[in-house]
Amino acid sequence: MDKISSIPHDLQIVYRMESLCKALGDATRLKIIKILASHKDYRPCVNDLAKNLNITQPAASQHLKILKNVGLITSKREGYRVFHSINIETMRECKNIFNTMEKLAFEQCEEFDKKHGIK
Repeated sequence: MDKISSIPHDLQIVYRMESLCKALGDATRLKIIKILASHKDYRPCVNDLAKNLNITQPAASQHLKILKNVGLITSKREGYRVFHSINIETMRECKNIFNTMEKLAFEQCEEFDKKHGIK
């Protein structure tokens, strides 16, 4: 049994969101996600992103590595270049987790309001 599967499911979700939020907790990485999400057929290489963001190629590579490590982007090698795109499944996972957290928070607020006679 590996280390992750021995953790309760609720905590697995917490740790997963922690890693996603850390990866998205940088303005440059958010810009990369925005670029990739905004253009359906645009699959830039690291040099394209570096130019677009006005950063160095090594800096762009480091940001891409972090995003790839948490599964937010995918990469595909074509010849000597590597092209990047958004991983829609991970984006959906993130959205679903946030939606679940929002739902639970509002349910708790509604219960509190009912308990205390707040309308």
